[in-house]
Amino acid sequence: MSFFQDVPEPPTPQEPEPRPRPSWEQPVYVLPASVPGDVVLLRSDRAAVWIGGLRAYPNGFVFHLRAVLRRAPANGAWLGNPLDGRSNPLRPHEPQSNLRLGLRYADGRRVATQGGMPVPWPGDDDTEAIRLISQGGGGSGLTWEASFWTYPLPPDGPVTVFASWLDAGVREASVELDGAAIRAAGGRAVRLWPQDEDPEDEDGYSYATTRLTVGDAEADGDDPETVPETAPGTAPGA
Repeated sequence: MSFFQDVPEPPTPQEPEPRPRPSWEQPVYVLPASVPGDVVLLRSDRAAVWIGGLRAYPNGFVFHLRAVLRRAPANGAWLGNPLDGRSNPLRPHEPQSNLRLGLRYADGRRVATQGGMPVPWPGDDDTEAIRLISQGGGGSGLTWEASFWTYPLPPDGPVTVFASWLDAGVREASVELDGAAIRAAGGRAVRLWPQDEDPEDEDGYSYATTRLTVGDAEADGDDPETVPETAPGTAPGA
């Protein structure tokens, strides 16, 4: 008798149960509208970060980020994902020295990245919290590019984008985007088939996310480093 003849067959995988798409996810059946707003977020004698390519949807917007090193490090390290130091084994993992991003809406809501590890974000029923979700990225030894989905659309007023990159010699920098222009562009987005619902997500969450800390602004001038962390499923400020 063959050794494998009496080995039992593995159980048949069960079909996953589809779940409704949360209101904060990027729509599938929508063509976004472009928003003017290309800006240099930070620049030093070591590196620069640009954001632009804003595209607005009815419930949020996408922006593109490009990070550039001026020179390759002397130890032979490459840039990798500058938001996550563990992507480069030749560079010490010091989360506070990585590139960090933060957004603050005119009403005080804000969000900030903290390393590259995913953490639970506010529950699906929390429609007020800002979500900053990485849609993946890549690059060469000196550059890195990625897109980020941001929910929800901002209120009128400035959307302040913060950055800190101690490895590049920048403690904090910020620029302002036009929240009213982003909202207006969201109203111009086109739903391809209004009679159809967006497809259900059968495989769980659709996007990878950077580690996030979310909270309400307590005073002007607070930097992303001081944003209070929320527990899983907890609304900001709760």
